[in-house]
Amino acid sequence: MITKEDAKSYFDQMLATELKMARGYKNLHSKLKDSKLKKRFEAIEKEEYIHYEAVNEMKEKLEVSWKG
Repeated sequence: MITKEDAKSYFDQMLATELKMARGYKNLHSKLKDSKLKKRFEAIEKEEYIHYEAVNEMKEKLEVSWKG
């Protein structure tokens, strides 16, 4: 059975990974000159942010459900 601590640790790890990826994309994006590549990375950044928000929302729902 998964404990609350296991789930929290898992979500914290996911969020940390997402933040590292987003920072990497941002650094790369600032160095891009080609507009096609720049547009692609803007789309990826937006996609990552949406995923980050979804993970946060799931984490909040789990915390609420455990609190009862």
